[in-house]
Amino acid sequence: MSGFKDFMRKQPDIVDKKNTAVIVLCIAAVFCFCCGFGYLTVSVLHPLIKSNKAKKWPTTKCKILESNVESCKMVGRHSRRIAYRIFIQYEYEYGGEKYHSDKYDFLDTIFDDYKTAKKITNEFKLNNNYECFVNPDSPAEAVLRTKL
Repeated sequence: MSGFKDFMRKQPDIVDKKNTAVIVLCIAAVFCFCCGFGYLTVSVLHPLIKSNKAKKWPTTKCKILESNVESCKMVGRHSRRIAYRIFIQYEYEYGGEKYHSDKYDFLDTIFDDYKTAKKITNEFKLNNNYECFVNPDSPAEAVLRTKL
């Protein structure tokens, strides 16, 4: 047993402090890259891909049931503000079944000012008919706009 202990004492340190710091920095960089790529995928690429696919979906008439602007409080680390999102609910028929949706586009955009959000909701008048894009594989999914 003492031969093994002597052998281990004679071995140079394989990983010194400098190498440890480099390894930790590399692991942190890979972690940050993965988090950033995940965020990019969820917030930008997924809506972009989904929107592109929806352009090929069949369209059908939809009737606007509600079209308004909702306010929401945005609380940041050092600030609080009011932001606005659009809410447009509509019904449509596809394959002989009736469905409801409130998806305007695939971004779920939050607006800083009321006027911009209101301008969009003004385009969709209550009880009027518009075209919406319906996912043929999942008809409960529909969207009014495919442009981002």
